[in-house]
Amino acid sequence: MVCAQRKQGLRLDPDVGDAQRAAEHARRVATARTPAAQASCSRLPQGCGTGLEGLDLANVALVVATTAVKAAKGEDWTKVLKPGGPDEYQLYLQAKQEREAREQEARDAAAIKAVKARR
Repeated sequence: MVCAQRKQGLRLDPDVGDAQRAAEHARRVATARTPAAQASCSRLPQGCGTGLEGLDLANVALVVATTAVKAAKGEDWTKVLKPGGPDEYQLYLQAKQEREAREQEARDAAAIKAVKARR
């Protein structure tokens, strides 16, 4: 056995770690927003498959039509191809805001406790 001190590595912002965990949880949870093509075949007993048998042709036609209409109008047609839900940056901002709120509550509680202790 070798006893030594650990090297100090780079410190990751805790909000980034929270956001990554939330994003991973959102990908794994059963109620996560998934693209409709995945959601429709994932309910089948055989799963989605790797060939054309797992492809929801009605959904493909709907997505193609929607992208064509949005592109013709000059709108952002790439949004249709992305799954719903918050992205990692939005999760990061949310985690940061929650951490700051917890820290503010702790400071307020400490201030109230200090005021009561002076009385």
